[in-house]
Amino acid sequence: MAVRTLRELDKMIRNEISKVLVKEVAAEVKKVESENIEQTVYNVYEPTVYERRGEEDGGLGDIDNMVVELTDEMTLRVSNRTPPHPGYKHDALTKSYIDEAVEYGEKYDYYNPGERPFTQETVKDLKANKQHIDAMKEGLRKAGLSVK
Repeated sequence: MAVRTLRELDKMIRNEISKVLVKEVAAEVKKVESENIEQTVYNVYEPTVYERRGEEDGGLGDIDNMVVELTDEMTLRVSNRTPPHPGYKHDALTKSYIDEAVEYGEKYDYYNPGERPFTQETVKDLKANKQHIDAMKEGLRKAGLSVK
């Protein structure tokens, strides 16, 4: 695509950034969140009332339950929208997702596992290790842009 004006250049770059955010960066954020769920949630509490669904079977660590949104301001949001386990009834969880219940230890008891802040740990991990930045750079390079 030939770019003739700064406006066209801006539009082209924003378009490429949007694509990379939704594809490569979101995939990396999901991976990091799934790893943090393993460490912060699965490794610290073994359920006794329900069977855990896990990372590949519709559970909290399953990246298919992570929803990606890109705002007009080009801000990427990755939200964990894991529904309650269909085989277990719990009034506080039947109409919502389980992310906040696990993150803050609220809405349910199941022998009080307490808060397991996987979202907070994911943010800390990304800030410390910059996986999302690396994914952005790599995605832009794949799109043919020079990135330093």
